[in-house]
Amino acid sequence: MKRLVIVGVLALVACAPSEPPQFEEARTAVRHMMRDPDSATFEDLKLLKSGTVCGRVNAKNGMGGYSGYAPFYHLSGEDLAVADKAYYGQTLVVPSVDDYDLGAQAVEKICG
Repeated sequence: MKRLVIVGVLALVACAPSEPPQFEEARTAVRHMMRDPDSATFEDLKLLKSGTVCGRVNAKNGMGGYSGYAPFYHLSGEDLAVADKAYYGQTLVVPSVDDYDLGAQAVEKICG
C-alpha cells in the first residue's frame, strides 16, 4: 500500500505543469533592482505572446517592512524590468524610467 501511495504522488508531481523559463528570467531581473532581493515574492505572473512577463512583486522597503504588491513587466532577454514608480521609489531602481508617471503608464500599457 505504501508503494502505491508513493507511486501515485510521483505520478502527480511528474504531471504538474512546469512554468515558462521567462518567469525565472523576470524574477531575476526584478530582484537585481531591489535593496533586499531575497525578500521578493511574486504573484499573478503571466506570459504574453510577445515574450513579455507581467506580474506583481512585493519586497521589503528601506525600513524593513513589506511595501505591498506592485505591478511590473519584463521584456524577455533584457536585464531590466519596469515597475510602477510609486512603489519602487523606495525599493526598486530602474534607470530606464525617470519620470514618476512613466513606470505606471508603461506597466498599464504593456500588461493592461
